Amino acid sequence: MSFKQQVILMLVDKLIIGLLLAMTAYLASRALESYKKRQALAGEIAKQRVQKIAEVWEHLSQWDFLIEELLRRLAQVAITQHPDDFEHFIQQRRLKITSSTQVHDAMEVLGAILSKHYYVRNEDFGPDWQTQITPILNEIDAKSRVVGNIIRKNEFWLGLKLTSSCRAFEKGVDNIREAFGGMDLGLLERFFHDLDDLRRNVLSILNEIE
Repeated sequence: MSFKQQVILMLVDKLIIGLLLAMTAYLASRALESYKKRQALAGEIAKQRVQKIAEVWEHLSQWDFLIEELLRRLAQVAITQHPDDFEHFIQQRRLKITSSTQVHDAMEVLGAILSKHYYVRNEDFGPDWQTQITPILNEIDAKSRVVGNIIRKNEFWLGLKLTSSCRAFEKGVDNIREAFGGMDLGLLERFFHDLDDLRRNVLSILNEIE
């Protein structure tokens, strides 16, 4: 092989190596760009999912608060109508019904007063039923429709497991609303206990979400 041919071969080799390096750099650049796009998309999807889950949970929490507030409101009405019975009751237990009162405490007050003075729920409470209880019942029913729609609308973002838990929680609150019609305190207390378990289940799933 002549010197000229060797030089040409060396140049061709370098050219091929250069092309290979350039191609490798180009492909690496495209792969990195594609990776960055996928990461950005995944980040945006994750952010959207967190926002949608937060929106659903906010409505569930509001609905949950309303159903508890219903029991507290009823206890407040019973106390207002029968203050002497409540005074006798709190001699044994120091208790005040406020917006932060535990459901169990409101149940105790109702258990002490309802059995003594009330038989037919709304008739026995008189006009206080319309002014104090009916408005919150209307809020609960309106929120029920909102919650049902928002869970259905966001099933994709919630995922199968969280959607199932939210539906179970929704059913738990519905059970309490229906049981309220019969004012069976034992049944209501059981449903509230079930709701506590459902609430913890939803929260445990939320904690699993990265």
